[in-house]
Amino acid sequence: MDGGRVLRAALVTRLAYDRATRIAASIGRGMAVLFGLVGLVYSPLLLFIAVFVWLGATQEAGMARLKSAVGGIPVNQVMVNEFKTLGSDDSLQHAADLTLASKQIDFSVVSDGILEGVLRQKDLLKALSRQNAQATVASVIRKGASTVESTEMLVAVVMRTCRRRTSSQRS
Repeated sequence: MDGGRVLRAALVTRLAYDRATRIAASIGRGMAVLFGLVGLVYSPLLLFIAVFVWLGATQEAGMARLKSAVGGIPVNQVMVNEFKTLGSDDSLQHAADLTLASKQIDFSVVSDGILEGVLRQKDLLKALSRQNAQATVASVIRKGASTVESTEMLVAVVMRTCRRRTSSQRS
């Protein structure tokens, strides 16, 4: 996998970063196929190496595509500017009514100007099927939602979100 990064570094001297990464990732995946074929005949250990090389090359190519697609774009250029919020003491019925009356499906839950959490549509639907529609939003919100400054670069926010999801999946 380090060999792929060395190859990309050499290619970047003549090509754009995303193109160099795509080429290096394609070569890496080709090497993974070769390792896999040799591993079938000689050593199962090479099969494991092939899988890791394939996954690493694919992930690196995906990150390069992401960076080239959203690089240089601040969050405020892609964020939704008109949205409704809920209070933690609002009823689930009120949240359902807002969902039906607009295109918005997830809601920030704010109390005294402070973000309490997020009410996601799937959590609302589960709660409505199990609880009274008059139960409060506070009983089903997801706490610990992170905030983003509108001036942050989109690529940094997306990468931070991916890292957070990856680390939470491991836990």
